[in-house]
Amino acid sequence: MYCSSLRASLSSPRGISQSVPLPKATPEGKYPLRLSEKEFTIFAFPRDQCKKVLGGLDLSATFTSITIAKKEFSIIAESCCEESEAYKSYKSKESGWRMFYIDGPIPFDAKGVLDSLVHPLTEISLLAISSFETDFILVKKEKLDVVCETLEKEGFPLIKE
Repeated sequence: MYCSSLRASLSSPRGISQSVPLPKATPEGKYPLRLSEKEFTIFAFPRDQCKKVLGGLDLSATFTSITIAKKEFSIIAESCCEESEAYKSYKSKESGWRMFYIDGPIPFDAKGVLDSLVHPLTEISLLAISSFETDFILVKKEKLDVVCETLEKEGFPLIKE
């Protein structure tokens, strides 16, 4: 059973089962965006702290993004996580981010999805993240009204959580 369901999922776009409904884009190709009610913080850790920090993370949060590169180890998490023991060893942090995301899954063969989202925001500092099923952008909370106004003007349906 597992192998046949895996095979079916591998043969569909972005590994998505054919029974999972894909998000509907507007006629202009704009996917609906959700605005998370949560606030997020970007944490930078010493690279040698990976195992210690990862072992203590509570992964039940609504969103956690972990990046481990040759010279970098960073986590994006809900700001309330700052109080957790696992986050105490950060070397720097940037708080006050809000997150928009497409309520995926988005097929891998969909073109220009992230570009259509970030292109109207060229004057705004943002962070874009893609996962297996969807795309996320984080913007500073001070710019939230401008970003919402711009995205709505560009034809993106916004859903506030």
